[in-house]
Amino acid sequence: DPSCTILDAFVPPLGIARITAIRGRGFVIEKRGFLADDVPDVYLEITLADRVCKTSVIWDALEPVWGESSDFLLCDHGQIVNIQAYDRDPEPYDPDDDLGSVQITVGEIILAGQGEEVELELQMDGKGTGAYVAIKGDVLRFTSSPTSYHKPLEHANHLAGLLTIAVVQALKLPLSKEEAASHVKI
Repeated sequence: DPSCTILDAFVPPLGIARITAIRGRGFVIEKRGFLADDVPDVYLEITLADRVCKTSVIWDALEPVWGESSDFLLCDHGQIVNIQAYDRDPEPYDPDDDLGSVQITVGEIILAGQGEEVELELQMDGKGTGAYVAIKGDVLRFTSSPTSYHKPLEHANHLAGLLTIAVVQALKLPLSKEEAASHVKI
């Protein structure tokens, strides 16, 4: 529809998805023959939409414990959370080893129970690796009620709000329209 503007089409985000990497289990020692065996130094990359967050590396751990949370903007319960596990290799020319990945939607995390632990088996080439990661997810919903500004936050780690800025027009930019479209950042 040519009369539709960005303000007509804009759908505000639902809230913030807070994903917590709790722990892992089932990781194995890599046998290296004549070299010393390698106990994995495990970290996770958690991706939701275009945001990627990494946990800290837990060195020499078959059952790493993170207890680390990351916040992601949530627009739809069908958004996919991708969790990728790696074994950190300290040598600069040796890339980190892939330990497997798993995907789950935010909706599936919510159905498991808001704030409840979910254990997921890592996959590699479509098969289970025998290693698992435990996560939990919370959805912190936004409200448009002005009375919420005067209420204390329910918990210390809850968010107070989100400011959304929609740029609907810009004049006399020193770029072509196509170039400017890919450079708008706030």
